[in-house]
Amino acid sequence: MNILITGRLASITEAVSEELSKRHKVVFASDDIQPEQLGKQANRFKASPSDTDFERIFHSYHFQVVVYFAQPIFSGDEYYGEYADLEHCLELCRIHECRRIIYIRPSVRSVSGGEQNNLFSVLYNASDLLISYYREKKNLSILTVETPVLYGYGESSSVVGDAIEQSKNTAAIRFRGREEQTLGYLSQKDLGELLLRMAENW
Repeated sequence: MNILITGRLASITEAVSEELSKRHKVVFASDDIQPEQLGKQANRFKASPSDTDFERIFHSYHFQVVVYFAQPIFSGDEYYGEYADLEHCLELCRIHECRRIIYIRPSVRSVSGGEQNNLFSVLYNASDLLISYYREKKNLSILTVETPVLYGYGESSSVVGDAIEQSKNTAAIRFRGREEQTLGYLSQKDLGELLLRMAENW
Protein backbone atom coordinates (compact mmCIF):
# COMPACT_ATOMS: atom_id res chain seq x y z
CA MET A 1 0.00 0.00 0.00
CA ASN A 2 0.98 3.67 -0.36
CA ILE A 3 1.43 5.56 2.91
CA LEU A 4 1.79 9.33 3.31
CA ILE A 5 3.60 10.74 6.35
CA THR A 6 2.96 14.46 6.85
CA GLY A 7 2.42 17.19 9.47
CA ARG A 8 5.33 18.54 11.50
CA LEU A 9 8.32 16.41 10.51
CA ALA A 10 11.35 18.48 11.62
CA SER A 11 12.41 15.87 14.19
CA ILE A 12 11.22 12.81 12.25
CA THR A 13 13.90 10.40 11.01
CA GLU A 14 13.95 7.35 8.75
CA ALA A 15 13.47 5.19 11.85
CA VAL A 16 9.72 5.94 11.65
CA SER A 17 9.45 4.44 8.16
CA GLU A 18 12.14 1.75 8.42
CA GLU A 19 9.70 -1.14 8.93
CA LEU A 20 6.95 0.40 6.79
CA SER A 21 9.30 0.85 3.83
CA LYS A 22 10.24 -2.85 3.78
CA ARG A 23 6.69 -3.78 2.75
CA HIS A 24 5.01 -0.59 1.52
CA LYS A 25 5.69 2.62 -0.42
CA VAL A 26 6.20 5.52 1.99
CA VAL A 27 6.05 9.20 1.00
CA PHE A 28 7.09 12.10 3.25
CA ALA A 29 5.63 15.57 2.65
CA SER A 30 6.07 18.65 4.84
CA ASP A 31 7.45 22.18 4.61
CA ASP A 32 9.80 21.53 7.55
CA ILE A 33 11.15 18.21 6.30
CA GLN A 34 14.83 17.42 6.97
CA PRO A 35 16.00 15.33 3.95
CA GLU A 36 19.28 14.26 5.55
CA GLN A 37 17.35 12.59 8.40
CA LEU A 38 15.16 10.49 6.10
CA GLY A 39 17.81 8.61 4.14
CA LYS A 40 18.56 8.62 0.42
CA GLN A 41 15.87 6.10 -0.50
CA ALA A 42 12.97 8.10 0.97
CA ASN A 43 10.33 9.64 -1.31
CA ARG A 44 10.11 13.18 0.05
CA PHE A 45 8.43 16.43 -0.94
CA LYS A 46 8.88 19.85 0.65
CA ALA A 47 5.27 21.06 0.82
CA SER A 48 2.83 21.77 3.64
CA PRO A 49 -0.73 20.42 3.47
CA SER A 50 -1.97 23.93 2.64
CA ASP A 51 0.25 24.24 -0.46
CA THR A 52 -1.09 23.53 -3.95
CA ASP A 53 1.87 21.21 -4.53
CA PHE A 54 0.59 19.04 -1.69
CA GLU A 55 -2.58 18.21 -3.59
CA ARG A 56 -0.49 17.12 -6.59
CA ILE A 57 1.07 14.45 -4.37
CA PHE A 58 -2.39 12.99 -3.83
CA HIS A 59 -2.89 12.94 -7.59
CA SER A 60 0.42 11.12 -8.10
CA TYR A 61 -0.10 8.45 -5.43
CA HIS A 62 -3.23 6.62 -4.41
CA PHE A 63 -2.72 6.65 -0.65
CA GLN A 64 -4.38 3.98 1.45
CA VAL A 65 -3.10 5.41 4.77
CA VAL A 66 -2.10 8.93 5.87
CA VAL A 67 -0.05 9.49 9.04
CA TYR A 68 -0.24 13.06 10.40
CA PHE A 69 2.21 14.26 13.07
CA ALA A 70 0.95 17.14 15.21
CA GLN A 71 3.29 19.88 16.41
CA PRO A 72 5.47 18.71 19.34
CA ILE A 73 4.82 20.41 22.68
CA PHE A 74 8.45 21.36 23.27
CA SER A 75 9.33 22.31 19.71
CA GLY A 76 9.92 25.93 20.71
CA ASP A 77 8.07 27.03 17.59
CA GLU A 78 5.20 29.47 17.54
CA TYR A 79 1.82 28.31 16.34
CA TYR A 80 2.21 28.03 12.58
CA GLY A 81 -1.29 27.18 11.34
CA GLU A 82 -1.55 23.48 12.14
CA TYR A 83 -5.35 23.52 12.39
CA ALA A 84 -5.64 24.79 8.80
CA ASP A 85 -3.06 22.25 7.59
CA LEU A 86 -4.85 19.39 9.34
CA GLU A 87 -8.21 20.46 7.92
CA HIS A 88 -6.81 20.67 4.39
CA CYS A 89 -5.17 17.26 4.74
CA LEU A 90 -8.40 15.66 5.97
CA GLU A 91 -10.35 17.25 3.13
CA LEU A 92 -7.89 15.89 0.56
CA CYS A 93 -8.22 12.46 2.16
CA ARG A 94 -11.99 12.71 1.75
CA ILE A 95 -11.78 13.89 -1.87
CA HIS A 96 -9.23 11.22 -2.86
CA GLU A 97 -11.00 8.49 -0.88
CA CYS A 98 -8.13 7.79 1.50
CA ARG A 99 -10.31 6.79 4.43
CA ARG A 100 -7.66 5.68 6.93
CA ILE A 101 -5.80 8.38 8.86
CA ILE A 102 -3.53 8.06 11.89
CA TYR A 103 -3.27 11.34 13.82
CA ILE A 104 -0.28 11.37 16.18
CA ARG A 105 -0.19 14.01 18.85
CA PRO A 106 1.69 14.46 22.13
CA SER A 107 0.02 13.50 25.35
CA VAL A 108 -0.50 16.83 27.15
CA ARG A 109 -1.03 15.71 30.71
CA SER A 110 0.22 17.49 33.80
CA VAL A 111 1.70 15.77 36.85
CA SER A 112 -1.73 15.72 38.54
CA GLY A 113 -3.25 14.01 35.49
CA GLY A 114 -5.25 16.96 34.11
CA GLU A 115 -4.80 18.80 30.82
CA GLN A 116 -1.98 21.30 30.81
CA ASN A 117 -3.18 24.88 30.63
CA ASN A 118 -1.29 26.11 27.59
CA LEU A 119 -1.84 27.12 23.99
CA PHE A 120 -0.97 23.65 22.76
CA SER A 121 -3.85 22.18 24.76
CA VAL A 122 -6.20 24.56 22.94
CA LEU A 123 -4.69 23.56 19.59
CA TYR A 124 -4.97 19.83 20.28
CA ASN A 125 -8.52 20.14 21.62
CA ALA A 126 -9.59 22.08 18.51
CA SER A 127 -7.90 19.48 16.29
CA ASP A 128 -9.68 16.69 18.18
CA LEU A 129 -13.03 18.36 17.47
CA LEU A 130 -12.13 18.67 13.79
CA ILE A 131 -11.18 15.00 13.67
CA SER A 132 -14.47 14.04 15.35
CA TYR A 133 -16.34 16.00 12.69
CA TYR A 134 -14.57 14.23 9.81
CA ARG A 135 -14.97 10.88 11.54
CA GLU A 136 -18.72 11.28 12.17
CA LYS A 137 -19.87 13.44 9.24
CA LYS A 138 -17.44 12.55 6.44
CA ASN A 139 -17.02 8.85 7.20
CA LEU A 140 -13.24 8.93 7.56
CA SER A 141 -11.67 6.27 9.77
CA ILE A 142 -9.30 8.23 11.99
CA LEU A 143 -7.20 6.85 14.81
CA THR A 144 -5.80 9.34 17.33
CA VAL A 145 -2.58 8.19 18.98
CA GLU A 146 -1.30 10.13 21.99
CA THR A 147 2.42 9.53 22.36
CA PRO A 148 5.13 10.40 24.87
CA VAL A 149 7.89 12.70 23.64
CA LEU A 150 9.33 11.22 20.44
CA TYR A 151 13.03 11.07 19.63
CA GLY A 152 15.08 9.74 16.73
CA TYR A 153 18.71 9.05 15.99
CA GLY A 154 20.66 11.84 14.32
CA GLU A 155 18.11 14.63 14.79
CA SER A 156 18.37 17.71 17.00
CA SER A 157 14.79 19.03 16.99
CA SER A 158 13.20 16.83 19.66
CA VAL A 159 13.74 17.24 23.42
CA VAL A 160 16.28 14.40 23.44
CA GLY A 161 17.99 15.51 20.22
CA ASP A 162 18.22 19.11 21.48
CA ALA A 163 19.70 17.94 24.80
CA ILE A 164 22.40 15.94 23.00
CA GLU A 165 23.18 18.92 20.77
CA GLN A 166 23.43 21.21 23.82
CA SER A 167 25.75 18.80 25.61
CA LYS A 168 28.08 18.72 22.59
CA ASN A 169 28.12 22.49 22.12
CA THR A 170 28.00 23.84 25.68
CA ALA A 171 28.73 20.84 27.97
CA ALA A 172 25.43 21.63 29.71
CA ILE A 173 21.75 20.82 29.18
CA ARG A 174 18.74 23.04 29.81
CA PHE A 175 15.22 21.65 29.44
CA ARG A 176 12.23 23.83 28.65
CA GLY A 177 9.13 23.64 30.86
CA ARG A 178 8.36 23.52 34.58
CA GLU A 179 10.72 21.92 37.08
CA GLU A 180 8.02 19.56 38.40
CA GLN A 181 6.96 18.26 35.00
CA THR A 182 7.37 14.60 34.14
CA LEU A 183 7.94 13.28 30.64
CA GLY A 184 7.78 9.92 28.95
CA TYR A 185 9.89 9.11 25.90
CA LEU A 186 9.29 6.86 22.89
CA SER A 187 11.78 6.08 20.14
CA GLN A 188 10.66 6.68 16.57
CA LYS A 189 11.77 3.15 15.69
CA ASP A 190 9.30 1.67 18.17
CA LEU A 191 6.58 3.99 16.90
CA GLY A 192 7.35 2.89 13.33
CA GLU A 193 6.79 -0.75 14.26
CA LEU A 194 3.46 0.20 15.83
CA LEU A 195 2.45 2.13 12.70
CA LEU A 196 3.19 -0.94 10.58
CA ARG A 197 0.91 -3.09 12.72
CA MET A 198 -1.83 -0.47 12.69
CA ALA A 199 -1.67 0.02 8.92
CA GLU A 200 -1.73 -3.70 8.14
CA ASN A 201 -4.29 -4.78 10.73
CA TRP A 202 -6.81 -1.95 10.39
